[in-house]
Amino acid sequence: MAALQELGIPGSDHLREALTNCTDPLKFIEDFQVENGILLPSLRPALPFLDLHSMRRLEFHESVMEELRERLLQRVGELAASDLKDKNKRLKEILDKSFPAIRVKPLRYLNICMIRCHTRCISLTL
Repeated sequence: MAALQELGIPGSDHLREALTNCTDPLKFIEDFQVENGILLPSLRPALPFLDLHSMRRLEFHESVMEELRERLLQRVGELAASDLKDKNKRLKEILDKSFPAIRVKPLRYLNICMIRCHTRCISLTL
């Protein structure tokens, strides 16, 4: 996913190249999971527990991503509805930073919602 690499997140090309060139693939995978996993210390102890119950990490990460997506949409909606003078600027900055992720299917909806909020704010100020 080149879109992830544009955001500074290692994608499949990076993984393929690194696994091909590393001397210890298991160590690389472990390090990659630590570096790119969910960075909440309170969640790290839950992962072995989820493994014991045969919950795939993908399912866990997808559920966390869905929750974070909903929270972000709520916050963007609150910003768009606020009376802040710089809300248009802030919405545009958020949209600019997140726009490369539009090619990542699970994140595309966020960009569409942010475009909609930003467009509404602009039309209200005109």
